[in-house]
Amino acid sequence: MNQVDLQHLTRLSEMACEANPDAYRRGVKWFSLLGYLWVLLCLLCGVSLLGWMASLLLQGADFKAYMIGGFFLGAGMLTAGVSALWLRLEPPEGEELTPEQAPALFRLLQKIGKKVNGPPIHHVLVDGDFNASIVQIPRWGLIGGTNTNYLVVGLPMLMAIAPERLASVLAHEYGHLREGHGSFSAWIYRSRMAWQRFYENLDDQDSVATLVNRGFIRWYFPRFMAKSFALARQDEYTADRVACQLLKADVVAAALKEIEVKAEWLRAVFWAAHWRGARTLAVPVGPMASMQQALLLQPESAFAHASLKRAWQRASSIEDTHPGLRDRLEALDPEGRADRRPPAWSRQSSLYLLGPSLPHLIQQFDREWCGIHASAWKEFHADMQRWNQRMTQLRAAAVQNLAGDWAELGDLVLRLNPHADVDAVAAYGRALALDSECSEALKGMAQVSAKTSIDQSMA
Repeated sequence: MNQVDLQHLTRLSEMACEANPDAYRRGVKWFSLLGYLWVLLCLLCGVSLLGWMASLLLQGADFKAYMIGGFFLGAGMLTAGVSALWLRLEPPEGEELTPEQAPALFRLLQKIGKKVNGPPIHHVLVDGDFNASIVQIPRWGLIGGTNTNYLVVGLPMLMAIAPERLASVLAHEYGHLREGHGSFSAWIYRSRMAWQRFYENLDDQDSVATLVNRGFIRWYFPRFMAKSFALARQDEYTADRVACQLLKADVVAAALKEIEVKAEWLRAVFWAAHWRGARTLAVPVGPMASMQQALLLQPESAFAHASLKRAWQRASSIEDTHPGLRDRLEALDPEGRADRRPPAWSRQSSLYLLGPSLPHLIQQFDREWCGIHASAWKEFHADMQRWNQRMTQLRAAAVQNLAGDWAELGDLVLRLNPHADVDAVAAYGRALALDSECSEALKGMAQVSAKTSIDQSMA
């Protein structure tokens, strides 16, 4: 199925969900059961073929070449069915917390769980991502059984927003587990994961059984993903409404906007600045300590307005089940009065919820980050040293520089500091003064001009 057809089916599922949610959910359930029926058919065919081969041999039939094919075909189909039904999903990664380590966080989770009448959280994990999520792992894989619930909270998220706004995020995640909501959605989620894994495993095999299964999955899997997409999207809206039942809608909206701005700030500003530290430091430095201070600073007004403007203009995508910011804010206020302006920024973090475990977590994530990026950091440090040395040489020989040298200097200035537009433009200007047709300088000028125009249009 091509991307256009997939998008079309996804949009149709969203329209069906909006027109008649109950009928839509029934349709998703029956289509999901079709996949289970195929897996059971594989099991039945596999057992039947193996049983038939065994009965022939027990009855004293002469061994024939087709028996080898029948044995491998039956074993392959049986294995394919068993691996799909008993697929084990891996639990999420992170540093686990106990109630003794973070009593305030566990009291908050207990309060939220009680209000939404949801199942308990069995494991609370902290990782280094700017995110929060809940994952259900069934005891018997795709078959089901008792679920183990994992809550994963990113340390940067705790650094960035106030406790009340963090509570709205946790309430949203807990909303996915509440009674009458989480079980069916979790089953669909596990089914999506299982078919993906099933297909990936089939690609690594080459037999008649896998060829048959691959043909079915190539037909079934994209259609199942498209049909169930609207359910996953509606679950996000429902989880937002659950958060609004525990806290005010303006708190939920403020949390969504602050997270949007600070997430983009981390990607566009913080990480670039942190990696520029390789200009002087030969070994990597962990980011968490400086991130803790930076995330509580008020974002620049121009950046915040531009970030929210981009988010507001960004349409919800079928690449992600989470709706876009505009759709989520408008769903919180059906009267269409969603406020596009930046929120009042958090004046304190939520790190106190981690209790005495905070220093250990910062050290642990800094150590992990440095270990993962040590090689890339050293290579970048060598590049920065070489660029800096060459820039120094070009500036020292300014009188003798040719147009190409000045254009190279402008490029080096931007490599070492992407925000040094003024110095770069000055270097490109010197190049064009010597040679008005210098292609490197013209290209550099065009890139700086385009970057400036984009920034101004988004401001």
